[in-house]
Amino acid sequence: MGFTTAGFDPFNLGAGVGTGLLVTLQDSAIGAFDVTVQLQPRSVNGFGPNVAFLPSELRLIGSVAAIPEPGTYVLTLAGGLMVLAWARRRQRQVA
Repeated sequence: MGFTTAGFDPFNLGAGVGTGLLVTLQDSAIGAFDVTVQLQPRSVNGFGPNVAFLPSELRLIGSVAAIPEPGTYVLTLAGGLMVLAWARRRQRQVA
């Protein structure tokens, strides 16, 4: 199961400045996922010491399940009705 990320390059969180961090799930595969995205914050400025902070982790856990198309329900219902009609017809022939 694949992920794509955007906005995780070094960025500035100064006053009034923001950034968009984006994690996108490639949901074409069915199954469970457990992915960790690590953030390594640090402060860099021209007036004082550069400071490294403890890393933070975002853990993404979940699963992607197959959801039938609406047409699948129609085909299942039609098949069930055909089996029911066949069984009733056979029951009439026996009686």
